[in-house]
Amino acid sequence: MTKIEQKPPEWNEKEFLAFILLYAANLDMEYRDEEKKLIQELLDKEHYVKVRDVYRELNDHQCLQLIQEYKGWYFPTAERTEVLLSKLDELFEADGDYSNLESACRHMLHRLL
Repeated sequence: MTKIEQKPPEWNEKEFLAFILLYAANLDMEYRDEEKKLIQELLDKEHYVKVRDVYRELNDHQCLQLIQEYKGWYFPTAERTEVLLSKLDELFEADGDYSNLESACRHMLHRLL
């Protein structure tokens, strides 16, 4: 999968949010149990596995491309983007250590969104 050409198949807002959070959780190369639990709370196991498998198939560039191309489907307004950013904050605070690297990742994702 090198070019995203259509809406992610059968994804709803929660699945897309889970994808973004999964991507963000892995940016610091430390996918912690607290982060995984927060993401899994959004979805049932079947849908979590589906989103996780898509994430694993894509490289970093493709993940960013997917996020950028489909953010408008799921988070089309500034208000909806703020909801997403608050979920990112919740994710980065999940382990009790909102690191400088996570702060930089949030800033990068905010610019992307």
